[in-house]
Amino acid sequence: MDLDADQLLMLKVRQGDREAFARLYEKFKRPIMAYVSSAIANKTQVEELTQDVFLKIYRSRESYEPRAKFSTWLWTIARNAVLDHFRKKGELLAQDLSPHDEEGSDPVAVDQLESPLSDSETELIARTQTAQIEDCMRRLSGPQREALQLRIFSDLSYEEVAGSLDVSITSVKTLIHRAKQGLIDCMKRKGEAHASQS
Repeated sequence: MDLDADQLLMLKVRQGDREAFARLYEKFKRPIMAYVSSAIANKTQVEELTQDVFLKIYRSRESYEPRAKFSTWLWTIARNAVLDHFRKKGELLAQDLSPHDEEGSDPVAVDQLESPLSDSETELIARTQTAQIEDCMRRLSGPQREALQLRIFSDLSYEEVAGSLDVSITSVKTLIHRAKQGLIDCMKRKGEAHASQS
């Protein structure tokens, strides 16, 4: 199996190469922080959780095996860190752990679900650091938010997102489609509310 650059770096980290770890940290710190901040509002907690993700990566370096893409492994650790955070706070609801209810109801054509983001959707999602987007992201259902976060902030394929969430590929496409629509609708409502106040 041909290894990608990130897997090779992580294998160096496994051998104790701190410079390789620093390179992975620099590459993935901002996407991980953006992913965490879309679920958690408190900046201090976001920074702490981001550091915790990288600490877990470093602590588990000796057991790392490049069976899947490094990013798949990384995003699984990040997702689990966010879930653990909410479990500890007692804020994790049953529906946040159950994306299966998205599949089967209100079917949408698969080719529509696979359509690339339009320019306006891409521009909208690119602004995830704004307070409005973060608020809208937090209003999505847990499964929708997670699926969209994994697609926005990582380079995971639909198959890899499905594996990370332990659901079917069709379910992932449905979750992402509904999340995008919910995010756009929320931003439109916020825009209309702002316009009516002006």
